[in-house]
Amino acid sequence: MEETRVLREQIGHRRTQFRKVAEIIFDCFGDLEGFVLTDCCTTLAFKTRERQVGELLMRACRDRMPLSVFVLKDDRSKIRRLVIRT
Repeated sequence: MEETRVLREQIGHRRTQFRKVAEIIFDCFGDLEGFVLTDCCTTLAFKTRERQVGELLMRACRDRMPLSVFVLKDDRSKIRRLVIRT
């Protein structure tokens, strides 16, 4: 955990709290568009078109594993890292 905090501070990332995947969004061609994380009180939406991210999201959703997203401090639309807690 300490290593993650130090890394985040060094490269200017901000991390969401661990939340469960509530939705995985696909376009009309079946290509990934984004996903939604939720906990008891808040919902966060993220956009991504990366196929490998979609595969990770499907597993996290199916196995009910909490997920945390690292984004740029200045631009929440830029996903830099995903952490899945098992």
